[in-house]
Amino acid sequence: MRIGNPITLNDWGIKDFLIFDSVVLMSLWGTIGLEFIGFEVPYLRQVVGLFFLCYLPGIAVLRILRIHNLGSSLTALFAVGSSLAILMTVGVMTNTLGGLVGIHDSMSTMPLLTVLSLLEVILLVLACLRDRDFSNESILVIGLKEGFLLIFLCFVLLLALTGTLFMNNLGSNMLSLSVLLLISFLIVILGNSRWIPKEYFPAAVFFISASLLFQNSLLSSYVWGWDIHHELYLANLVTQESHWDYSIPYNTNGMLSIVMLAPIISNVCSMNLHFVFKVAYPLIFCFVPLGLFEMYRRRVSSDIAVMSVLLSVSFWVFYTMMLSLARQEIGELFFVLILILLFDSKLDDYRRSILLFVFAFSLVVSHYGLSYYLALSAVVVLPFVYRRMSEKGLNGLSEARAFSARFVALFAVLAFLWYSVVSSSSSVNSAVFILNRMADTFVYDFLNPETSEGLAILTVQSVSPLHLLAKCLHLAFQALIGVGLLSCLLKVCKSGFDRVYSGLAVVSFGVLVGAIAIPYLGSSLGTGRFYHIGLFFLAPFALFGLQSILRLAATSLQRRSSKMDDRIAVRTFSMLLAVFLLFNSGFLYEVTGDSPVSVALNPDIDGPRFNEQESYATQWLFSVKGDNGVLGDSYRWLLLGSYDWPNVTILPPDLNETPLNSYVFLGTFNIVEHKVLVYHQIGVNREYVYANYPFLEDNRCRIFDNGGAEILL
Repeated sequence: MRIGNPITLNDWGIKDFLIFDSVVLMSLWGTIGLEFIGFEVPYLRQVVGLFFLCYLPGIAVLRILRIHNLGSSLTALFAVGSSLAILMTVGVMTNTLGGLVGIHDSMSTMPLLTVLSLLEVILLVLACLRDRDFSNESILVIGLKEGFLLIFLCFVLLLALTGTLFMNNLGSNMLSLSVLLLISFLIVILGNSRWIPKEYFPAAVFFISASLLFQNSLLSSYVWGWDIHHELYLANLVTQESHWDYSIPYNTNGMLSIVMLAPIISNVCSMNLHFVFKVAYPLIFCFVPLGLFEMYRRRVSSDIAVMSVLLSVSFWVFYTMMLSLARQEIGELFFVLILILLFDSKLDDYRRSILLFVFAFSLVVSHYGLSYYLALSAVVVLPFVYRRMSEKGLNGLSEARAFSARFVALFAVLAFLWYSVVSSSSSVNSAVFILNRMADTFVYDFLNPETSEGLAILTVQSVSPLHLLAKCLHLAFQALIGVGLLSCLLKVCKSGFDRVYSGLAVVSFGVLVGAIAIPYLGSSLGTGRFYHIGLFFLAPFALFGLQSILRLAATSLQRRSSKMDDRIAVRTFSMLLAVFLLFNSGFLYEVTGDSPVSVALNPDIDGPRFNEQESYATQWLFSVKGDNGVLGDSYRWLLLGSYDWPNVTILPPDLNETPLNSYVFLGTFNIVEHKVLVYHQIGVNREYVYANYPFLEDNRCRIFDNGGAEILL
């Protein structure tokens, strides 16, 4: 079957492109008009609005820059990245200029939609003037085998979505467990590239990522996790006030990925902010693994590239922790786009420089941690670039033309200026505080588990032999990374990566070692998040490590290593990866009943997820509470904080110290189990314990009870 490629709109004839774009724009306004007269088509405005906001502006930019013939994956990546950059920039300009001219609701629906529509028209006019002569019909050829593969991938995703419905409404995890088995099976199949055409590896990566993400993100009707509630609070402030106050002294308040992007999507698409974070953001985040695959396969074989990506995707941080870090979901997309541009010479210097600037600025305003990570890594690696330039010359090293001192300096200046201006310089102050604390304690607390989160994770006792086996599997993959990196540096193994990439990989490995040894480094961002980011650079080296071990074994058996050994390494790696996913997802713990850990598979596990009764109780509380303080336990306070972050605190470890003139919120788990979760701080680590709370009720009146939540005063 041959069909026109709907992804590569930048390669369409200009007339067809203008007609398509205009139809989408008019459709969006049409859905709003229908809603105004009382006729609403379910989900139509959300689907059309997301496509209009997150794709079409970027396609227009690609046409203005005359960027063509990138293929489906790169076109989608650059279009989505450019669109998000435009949305954040337009949002902050509308917010600023609106305040100057006296428009105090500039972040409401109609002003935003009007500005964005006018901007799209301007982009279309520029695209027509700049690119009217280009036309290269892009055709998708789908054979019988490819058709079955796409149907299977869609089936897995649909099964994941259905599984969350079963979990939310029936408490059944059978479909969710089936999805994990199917994905593990698919990983093994991908390890044998003869069964799946390599041209469809990107589709497999995208659908696997989407299935894992949505299986977790769609739990309950409300956001769940940690930082996401703080992000929800700040985004709600913007939507409620229709204005962004950039002076609020929170690091996250300076991130346009939260205070601009989420309110814009919410208003234009008429989408509740909870579902913006639960649907729109994970959908955008699916492009991160796709970008990693595109970056890898330009240096290594498609087999190694897809296995490397799936190692990152299978690690639990990707589909659990990242869902509660919306700003990092967006930031990682720009991070990967920058890496693609640095290591891909497909574009000329002019176009690459423009996109690099756009994505670099977007990274700065999306996530401060990733910006610091990239800036410091670049400073360390830059001398290697210039040394290589002196050996091969500028023309012999294409990466050096982009990864230059000028780019690094520009990026650092952008970051410093932005973080110094917004949020009362809280991001800069936080970075200085962390560096000072590491310097002050480096000698005395070196390799101290109380101040090193990474070392504490390594030394903690496993709760069962099965959990110990999972820990050993994690360590085995890390050992493979170490072996692979060393083999490539010693040129025992040919990696295909240049000195710039290898330098960034060494820096990432050093950061992970530092997260174990250096006090307060791991806890500054989170050891799991450091490892997740480090895998962007290090994942391919795990397979190189396995290849090196197999080659060494072949040599010891007095047999010459061959390409067959490399294929065996890929197949072996895929099977290890399938088991790795089953451990990380909690599948094996759930089916064996061995201390289950996944809230996506077990509705009885306590965690930072909340039901409708708890949400309603919280809304009622903040409508009547006045000036009294509000307290909740170590999970429930997050729900409370999403409504009024500055005035909510966690119950103290000693419940006798709970202030008498404050409200105490009890959620469903608290009521059923008659316990609250509190923690004791031990260095950088928290020791969580459940404490009985009956005396709280003895000293307080129950002023609210809806069966799923109680409020005491």
